Parts: sequence; C-alpha cells; structure tokens
Amino acid sequence: MVCGGYQRNFQRQTAKMKEGLDTLLKNIRETGSTDQRHESGRPRRVRTEENVSAVHKLVVLLNTNTSLNTPDIETDGSNTV
Repeated sequence: MVCGGYQRNFQRQTAKMKEGLDTLLKNIRETGSTDQRHESGRPRRVRTEENVSAVHKLVVLLNTNTSLNTPDIETDGSNTV
C-alpha cells in the first residue's frame, strides 16, 4: 500500500521532469543546441548619441516653452475662490 502524500509528490516531480525535458527537446529542435535562449526579461535600452541628442532637444524645447517655476495663472496672492 502506497501512502497518498508520497504518490502525489511523486506525480508532481515527474510532471516537472517531463516539462523540463519537453523544454530541452524544444530548444534542440529550434536551435540545434541545448543552450538556453536569452529571451526573458525586460529589453535593455541603448544609450546612443542619437537618443541623447533627441532627449536634449526635447528638454531644451520644454524649458523654452514653459517654465515649471511660475504658475500659468497669475493670482493676487489670496486663497479665495
């Protein structure tokens, strides 16, 4: 007689092993190698002269068109509505 907990644990472990083998076989079929593909994670941003120049132009444009230090609406200083 096999204990129920052992049987469930064994089934989970064999399912994980099968999933790992399926992934390994898929990589071999697609790439011809067992090496893992580096596709997960967030893509990295590249800092190029073109990108730096575009951001610099945008900052200059925003600073000349609007000022963050002065309010858009001039008030007399009172807080009444």
